[in-house]
Amino acid sequence: MLKNSIKKTKILKIILVIILLLSSFVLVINKAQLETIREMHEVNLSPNKEATEYFMKAINVHIYILKVHAFIDFDNILMKPLLDLQDYYLEKGKALLKNSNSEYILFWTLLNRDIYGITVDTHKNDRSLAPAGKINPKKYRKFDDKIYEMILEYLDLKNDFKYEAKYIKGSKFNIGEHLINHFYRMSTYRYEGKNSEDRLRKLFNDKEYLKRLEKIYPLFKEYANKYLKYSKRELNFFDYKYTVVRVVANIYFTKQYRLKSREISKKDCEDIKAKDFLENLIKLAPYKKDSQRGIDIFIFTKGTLPFSILEMLDESCSNLKEETKKALELFKKE
Repeated sequence: MLKNSIKKTKILKIILVIILLLSSFVLVINKAQLETIREMHEVNLSPNKEATEYFMKAINVHIYILKVHAFIDFDNILMKPLLDLQDYYLEKGKALLKNSNSEYILFWTLLNRDIYGITVDTHKNDRSLAPAGKINPKKYRKFDDKIYEMILEYLDLKNDFKYEAKYIKGSKFNIGEHLINHFYRMSTYRYEGKNSEDRLRKLFNDKEYLKRLEKIYPLFKEYANKYLKYSKRELNFFDYKYTVVRVVANIYFTKQYRLKSREISKKDCEDIKAKDFLENLIKLAPYKKDSQRGIDIFIFTKGTLPFSILEMLDESCSNLKEETKKALELFKKE
């Protein structure tokens, strides 16, 4: 009797979800909600109005996806029609873009970051579709390569799109930063390995990873220089400093790891990246005690990648002695 009762309860829940999904195709393109979305994004200011209209429809679908997500996970077969519909509108918009895919990349990231776990936490901590650690390295490489190609196109100001809406201009830096952070943090899943340390060793031995970071970094700086000032989120100004420190630390550490040397060359000591690293590391000092963002663990702890690079710069770069001394003070226990 109890088993039958449980089965009936499950069947009723499934029927409820099916009814919700069947009704979604009527409700999902809710005209009032769509108009609110259009006003928020000031579609009249878009340089690609026809394409942007499809992106607005994709956002409308996404809002409904999150509502249905209260009942089922992203990987549930009943969720697939809605995810496919969101992708359909994104692709329809992309097909109408003329000069570059940058606007598509912005909306693709905006809508998929909480599904695939791109830097931000997944919605309701549901990692059922988050590829990092879920799929085999061969398949993850394809996702990683896709993210890398998106970063190159999106951050290259030659591909920029002039969309003067406040929300769009305020989101542009944030989207680029999300993609970069996901790339440098999750690229280890490209490699086969017994454990995370094994994969990390392969990452630092990969000259292609180093080339990619060195290609991304100047584009990121230039993009941030143009769009960070439009951000309405104070957190984005922290994110910029944090990303500079972590990316440059990864570049220098990968280079020295492959050389099997702690001695940084004169050329790298004089490179602007070294100065950027130290300047932004020092500017992160006010956040030292902010454990919520993990900066005390990932930055200001001896043994971290930034600390290792700081020590190497101090040992190798006489031109940076004043800056390294000031930065090393931040690692002393208070």
